Amino acid sequence: MHFLLLGPLSWLVASFWLNEKSFPFSWRSPDAAEALNRWLQTWQLTNNGGGGLSNLGEVPQFKFFGRLAEGGLRHARAFGSFPRELLWEWRDGLSKERAFDQRWSGITQAAWAQFVLFILITWVFVFITADTLSGPLPLYLYVIMGLLQLAGLTLFRPVLSLLAHRRLRGFPELLEGLYVLRSLSGAGLPTGQVLSEAKLERLPAIAGPMLKPLVQRVSELAGLYQKQGGALGREAQILLQEAWFLREEGLQKLIKLGEGLKLIFLLVFFAGSYFLFLIGLVFQLLKSS
Repeated sequence: MHFLLLGPLSWLVASFWLNEKSFPFSWRSPDAAEALNRWLQTWQLTNNGGGGLSNLGEVPQFKFFGRLAEGGLRHARAFGSFPRELLWEWRDGLSKERAFDQRWSGITQAAWAQFVLFILITWVFVFITADTLSGPLPLYLYVIMGLLQLAGLTLFRPVLSLLAHRRLRGFPELLEGLYVLRSLSGAGLPTGQVLSEAKLERLPAIAGPMLKPLVQRVSELAGLYQKQGGALGREAQILLQEAWFLREEGLQKLIKLGEGLKLIFLLVFFAGSYFLFLIGLVFQLLKSS
């Protein structure tokens, strides 16, 4: 009986020990977000003159922020100036994205650690109990157990990525478009060129459900700007604040969904293989008694 309790008790201990909070940082080396943050910091400390801007070097790429920085650099070189407050906002956005990436990475790393540990516990338990049986269990039982565990390891990351894509689709494009609209609408450029750079027309087709109302307001603002012109810095800033608020809310919900998905995979694929073995073990013991 103590062998039967070995697996569940070990899993319970591992669940608390290998929680995602045990992995507060990504295992990757210092990422592109930090490199881009340092690059933006250098830009803030550099004169907007052509000589200073030419010494900034290549723009590090991190999600859509790299494209924003490239566009802003082109704007600064063409017009000799660029709104410095936008650089602060980009760096603030970078810190938010990096913090989310680190916590999201912690969830995935903790999940993989738990999966591997549970597989090891299961098969150690299988080998320990094999000596106590009068005869071996059917081979197909071990094959099904292995397939369940392999399916859990194979499917977790794609399902998690699909979940993240469905929840957050449209946010990068919306934020990028609003930043471009805010920075270029007051630069004296033709409205058509500004809207072409912002690429706002693609938003209705790719935005997720939680973004639809905000995207509608952005489309109305773009239509008004196309008819009347004028700087949209303040209006775009308000919409950016709302977009970041919605994104933060979506990220928090996504983290909870990721934790729930991890629990489902543990119960279905890994605990499932363990209890499948227990069922086979019980039948074998009944047969031999």
